Amino acid sequence: HLGAFTLLEFKSPSDTLRGGDFRTFLAYAMLYGAQHQPLLDPTQLHLLVLAPRLTKPYREELRMLGVTTNQQEPGIWRLQGGPVIHPTWVLETEHLVGLSHPLLSLLSPEFLENKVAVYELLRQGGYTE
Repeated sequence: HLGAFTLLEFKSPSDTLRGGDFRTFLAYAMLYGAQHQPLLDPTQLHLLVLAPRLTKPYREELRMLGVTTNQQEPGIWRLQGGPVIHPTWVLETEHLVGLSHPLLSLLSPEFLENKVAVYELLRQGGYTE
């Protein structure tokens, strides 16, 4: 999901995606491109949203803008269409927990609720040594 350049929006485990967040992130991406890489091929700048979940207000904003959400696997959504010109994904940290996603486990709501259990799982997988 990372490109030559990647902009990341991070929502903490206790935060939520709201209506308006998508357009704000797109505006940041356009501003970054205009100020730092004005001739960059749009496919070289990836947009990545890390959030606990893809919420209803965020989905409504996407729908209103003509953006489709395609689930690539549980917790990983590709956004396409409408004003999306850069490869864009939403990663739901609520679902991306465990040994297959060790770093994302530390950013998940599960970690806030069960720190010891998540730490123990990662330790058993060899990720804390």
